Amino acid sequence: FTAIDFDPNAFANIIKSSGAKYVVLTTKHHEGYTLWPNKQSWSWNAVDVGPARDLVGEIRDAILKVGGVHWGTYFSLFEWFNPIYLADKASRGATTNYVDQVSYPQLIDLISNYKPDVIWSDGDWEMSYNYWRSPEFLAWLYNESPVKDTVVTNDRWGNGSTCLHGGYLTCQDHYLPNQLPTRKWEDSDTIDKRGSYGYRRTITADDVLSPLEVITRLVQVISKGGNYLLNIGPDANGKIIPLFEERLRQIGSFVNAHAEAIFSSKPWIFQNDNTNSPVWYTSQLRNTTGFDPYRIYNPQQQQNTIVYAFVLSWPDDNKVNLTKVIPTSSTVVNLFGSNNQLIPLKYTQQSGGIQVDISGLSVTKFPSTDAFVLKIEYAADQNVNPVG
Repeated sequence: FTAIDFDPNAFANIIKSSGAKYVVLTTKHHEGYTLWPNKQSWSWNAVDVGPARDLVGEIRDAILKVGGVHWGTYFSLFEWFNPIYLADKASRGATTNYVDQVSYPQLIDLISNYKPDVIWSDGDWEMSYNYWRSPEFLAWLYNESPVKDTVVTNDRWGNGSTCLHGGYLTCQDHYLPNQLPTRKWEDSDTIDKRGSYGYRRTITADDVLSPLEVITRLVQVISKGGNYLLNIGPDANGKIIPLFEERLRQIGSFVNAHAEAIFSSKPWIFQNDNTNSPVWYTSQLRNTTGFDPYRIYNPQQQQNTIVYAFVLSWPDDNKVNLTKVIPTSSTVVNLFGSNNQLIPLKYTQQSGGIQVDISGLSVTKFPSTDAFVLKIEYAADQNVNPVG
């Protein structure tokens, strides 16, 4: 591990091009090697061994410089091979030398020096939250730390706490709930179809998720109120391989063109048309006065609600059925085209919804995907509670 080809500015620009609004760097994984210098991991960090560089600091500076992307840090609480931890584990937590001497002071050091917006804790499940001193750490984090007013945390703070406690829920890797949750949540996924969260030298093009596969997952996640965290693994030379870079830029082409439907939206009263439907929904309110800013979903109000329908496959008959949209005489349907253009579309009322005609369109399709997005305005009022 040399990071000889690592260019933090190139790294940040690739992340920015993907359309991501936050990045979470693995500052320490389960083997205990840290990407920043610290006395708890002397001779086993990126300054003392390998690159001889403070990689956390360089990436942080580049991310802040590029702008528009929140800076976050992943941190593994436990270490597979650390003899101090293994002794604590053998004692079933009767001794706490590892957390007192290593993990706790490392977390304090990481947050104090690099000031992340997101703290992504992991490797917690073998011991209780009391062993990890999680209540003490979180009390410091939210009351005294330099990021106390801005930081967001996940839910992995000790055995039994995952999917229950935290700023937002991750529950498990590749988490995608069946229904709209009542809490903010995140799907941690990886671009490698074989499930690796690290770089594999043997990876092939067929092993990498296609743009449509990533966009499909993203749409399913945001329709249910979640965030999508997509993992990529740079190689030992510190480079994001061209295949991963291409994929991120392809995804960004779609995401940036539909930012209104993705980043300015919340879940709607319906998440999709039906179990097997290629149509998924988000929504936005014109006027949010009197609405809870932390509401889980938007109601359907004819004059106030804008509905976005993500269609994940181009229909063979050029007809899109939106079974959950009830039209009025004022209903308007537009397609998001290239260059932020809105293309008006005709529709007919069908039993249980509307059918939109997309035949004859010369639409610029986004790389390697037939997905597109419709913007529906002034649909009829509906009184539906998706989490009731």
